[in-house]
Amino acid sequence: SNMLCVFLSSVAGGSLVAFITAPMTNVKVQQQTLKASASLTMAEAARRVGPRGLYKAFGPHLLVEGFGRGVYMVGFEGSKKLLGVDEGSRQNDPFDLPKRVLCGSCGGASAWFAVYPADTIRNRLMRDWERKLYASTMDCLKQSLKLHGIPGLYQGLMYSLVRAIPAAGVTLTTYDLMMNALKRE
Repeated sequence: SNMLCVFLSSVAGGSLVAFITAPMTNVKVQQQTLKASASLTMAEAARRVGPRGLYKAFGPHLLVEGFGRGVYMVGFEGSKKLLGVDEGSRQNDPFDLPKRVLCGSCGGASAWFAVYPADTIRNRLMRDWERKLYASTMDCLKQSLKLHGIPGLYQGLMYSLVRAIPAAGVTLTTYDLMMNALKRE
């Protein structure tokens, strides 16, 4: 089906991006949480943890980037289908633009709801560079559930949604309108 193609294509793109963003995300988390200087460089971080250490928590990171991107795009395309966006003449629909923004926002929100627990675990693992708290991803998940329950995996979600919803609304609407305009050329 078309939605399966959208999902798999998006997962593939997001998964490839994960290999690039994992080291940067690790350095960012170090700067935010370990009293590391804001000027901490990738080279300094690699000396601190070794090149493999820059990929700490790669499993959850891959889930956030890969699966999350799939949910993001399926949420967007599915919302468009549900609201009838791109069906018939858009010029006669005064709500076309707001519908597209809503669809984009739905894509962003659905992705964060789906992957936020993995994001939480990833960030906790990345903070624990020396493995003093968690022996593995599963250990981190078990300890997190024991200490905070399922709601603990969603701590901070609202702040992410406040950023993600308008950002996805603008990004995906712009993408969609540009794709449609370029197809007409």
